[in-house]
Amino acid sequence: MAKPVWTYGYSPATSDIDKVRLLIGDTDASSKKVYDSEIAWALTENNDNAYLAGADLCEALASKYLATPTSKSVGSLSISYKDEADKFFTKAKQLRDRHMNYSALTPFMGGKTISDKDARDSDPDVIHGEFDKGMHDDLDSGSDKAPSFIGTQN
Repeated sequence: MAKPVWTYGYSPATSDIDKVRLLIGDTDASSKKVYDSEIAWALTENNDNAYLAGADLCEALASKYLATPTSKSVGSLSISYKDEADKFFTKAKQLRDRHMNYSALTPFMGGKTISDKDARDSDPDVIHGEFDKGMHDDLDSGSDKAPSFIGTQN
């Protein structure tokens, strides 16, 4: 089995592994948290989305800290693993929220110009909705302008 590799090249703009490391705070070689292969797996699982990969890794780290004894002391120095777990759970939530903010749906408004409306109306690939101008103009006559779910009156 190959020895696990940990790298950080200070290049988050060009390296997905560096990007994930920066997002989760794993840039110090003296306190390694996850290996390159684990980051590569998380990126693959999340369609190369660094924010979601980072969130998954933070949740994995939080679970790791929760599985250890609650605290450890050496002399006057002590660490609470629950506090570490809470930090990583918080970071995971922040990364998921950040992903949602960056990937939010953008509203689209078609037909802003007459030529755009005409082009959309004549495009056979555009799905035209049931609602249209004048759809309620003549409901009593059984006009076929009414949406199909309304039906016609007898």
